[in-house]
Amino acid sequence: AYFVNHFIRRPGQHLLEIGRTGTGKTQFLYWLVDLLREYSPNEAIVWFDIGKGEEILTLLEYFGRVRGDPIRIATLPGCSIEIDGPEGIDLEFVAVSHCADIWSHLSPDHILIASFEPFLEDPNLAVRETAQMFKRLSHLAHRRRIQAPAAIIYDEFHNVCPASGYGFAGTGKEARLQTQSINLIRQNVQKLRSQKLRLICTTH
Repeated sequence: AYFVNHFIRRPGQHLLEIGRTGTGKTQFLYWLVDLLREYSPNEAIVWFDIGKGEEILTLLEYFGRVRGDPIRIATLPGCSIEIDGPEGIDLEFVAVSHCADIWSHLSPDHILIASFEPFLEDPNLAVRETAQMFKRLSHLAHRRRIQAPAAIIYDEFHNVCPASGYGFAGTGKEARLQTQSINLIRQNVQKLRSQKLRLICTTH
């Protein structure tokens, strides 16, 4: 009850879940989505698919089939997803021109799954695209042009916003670009709380 009253029902609070691989971090995220749908029904939810394979199927099975929540999957043009899973789900596919366009699809009427990262094979490109997404999010939020409240769920966030000294940069130029992108993400995440936008992410 304490967690529901002091976190779930109070939009805009960020949450970072830390744990070793295999300790149930993703399962905890599913539980959070369940609580948000029950106790904060006016809050939009976007789940960033990082390509774990069973992740989308689990969301479809539990939230689409068991709970009956409408689900929308957004991806980039030319990137197709074939679902071999539960039938009878209110499922819609949409294509966005750029990753930063995802925010126009936020709505409490459905769970939004953003499937970009599995198609961005260059890690540095993934970091830059994520930076632009958060820059765009902050821009829209402070002009009241985005659905709020909203929860942004990002598993394994270190893949796109690694700690200093980590990451995927192989050259000095790549390292500088990565640092710029990471700083852009950090700067804009700090601005979201006042707009009732929360970031829920995991790392290890």
